Amino acid sequence: MTLDPRSVVMADSLEGLGTDAYSRYYVLIFCIGGTARFIFNKSEHFIRKGDAVAIVVGQMVRDVTWSDDLKVKVAYISPELIALSTPSQTSFGMSGFVSLFHHPVTHLLKREQESCLRQFVELERRLKMTYHHFYWECVIMILQGFYYDIYNVQQRLYGEGMMPLQSAHIVGRFIDMLHNGDYREYRQLAYYADKLNISPKHLSEVVRKNTGITANHWINMMVSLDISRQLRTSSLSISEMAYKYHFSSLSYFVRFVQKNLGATPTDIRGRNRVR
Repeated sequence: MTLDPRSVVMADSLEGLGTDAYSRYYVLIFCIGGTARFIFNKSEHFIRKGDAVAIVVGQMVRDVTWSDDLKVKVAYISPELIALSTPSQTSFGMSGFVSLFHHPVTHLLKREQESCLRQFVELERRLKMTYHHFYWECVIMILQGFYYDIYNVQQRLYGEGMMPLQSAHIVGRFIDMLHNGDYREYRQLAYYADKLNISPKHLSEVVRKNTGITANHWINMMVSLDISRQLRTSSLSISEMAYKYHFSSLSYFVRFVQKNLGATPTDIRGRNRVR
């Protein structure tokens, strides 16, 4: 098995969190000391000693700040490696994804903290063993242990049940298409429903019932987050950006941005230039 060496990136700070470099990555964090805060899914979250954090949609993180004495272990994991390492019980894994989407920060019991720190140390050790014939297989096993530990804590705190297998398949495929960037070209629910061989109405009902968010909201949210990042960092003109995201006209693009981001593309870009 061969993967990009940067399929897992370890760090001891939060400097990469919420940046373009890791916007596609899933993020696992364990706080050893100090405090931090960030915005995720439009809500403010705080991190303190003994907390574990799992960010399942990296694009949604912003406004990250931390104390001078912060000590953390961080693992950035690519979507490709997540797909290979997610526990085989698909319904359980998808239920865990949804739970973490709503509750990214969890405070661990003492025994859970010790287990989490051991997992990070073992992952760091394994990542140095590039000579090992079963390098990625060993990394995947460690990550699966991480996931089960996180799901176990979620179960203790929130009592999340397993998503029905058929629903998990639908939601999982839908989320995968969004993670792959299909939303840049396709914003119509019919496209995703057709890929899943179900009706748009059924897709909408399954996604809303199991994630608490409508499928259309998921699509618009991912498009808006991506456009917001492009406006802050890209040198593309606004017309070029409208073309990149397959909007039928520049005026339609401007209206979409204003409705979903609360300001025109020009205003958003101007504010970031002032900063």
